[in-house]
Amino acid sequence: MPLPVIHSFAGYAVHKVSKKSNSKWQWVRLSVFALVANLADFDFLPGLIQHQALLYHRGISHSLGAALLCGFAVAFLAITFMRTSFVRNFIWGSAAYFSHVVLDFFCGPQAPIPLFWPFTSARFSSPFSVFVTSSQSLEKVTSLKEFIYWFMSPRTMHVLYFEMAIVFSILTLELLLVESRKRRARVGTAALIRFVQAVIFFSGFVLT
Repeated sequence: MPLPVIHSFAGYAVHKVSKKSNSKWQWVRLSVFALVANLADFDFLPGLIQHQALLYHRGISHSLGAALLCGFAVAFLAITFMRTSFVRNFIWGSAAYFSHVVLDFFCGPQAPIPLFWPFTSARFSSPFSVFVTSSQSLEKVTSLKEFIYWFMSPRTMHVLYFEMAIVFSILTLELLLVESRKRRARVGTAALIRFVQAVIFFSGFVLT
């Protein structure tokens, strides 16, 4: 399974696409999008209470139906407290949640998910694995303390470096596209910094 780093970045990407140029409270919106993009993995919590971290993991929380329900909840809260468009918040709230489902779909055939629940309970997965991590090592996790230790383990840090390298590589490309639209011949300092960060994290991934 991907770590919260790549899921949060997916929420950031949905936020970038959805926000208006004059939108207010952009950091609040960004935080909400990042949280929503990670919500599916909160299915660990009831499992940890019963001393089995994976008991409910990758169930109906990882589905289109769950994304639509989350989008409805986000839209209801938005229209209640912020008086904004219900439809717009429903669409983007669902998209932020479903980004998690899509990323987990690419964990490979060893980790199928009920992608189209409630329309079908069949489980689906990509024929290949994009992400280098898996939840197999979580099978023995029985408490929150052990979960924290798992999250800080060398194996997890190895995956963290990989995901950070992906994030900073994409940010570098984004900045380069911005520079090209402005018709600037030189590479901006920000893009160069992002590239160096990507190289550092990729080196960490290789060395660990």
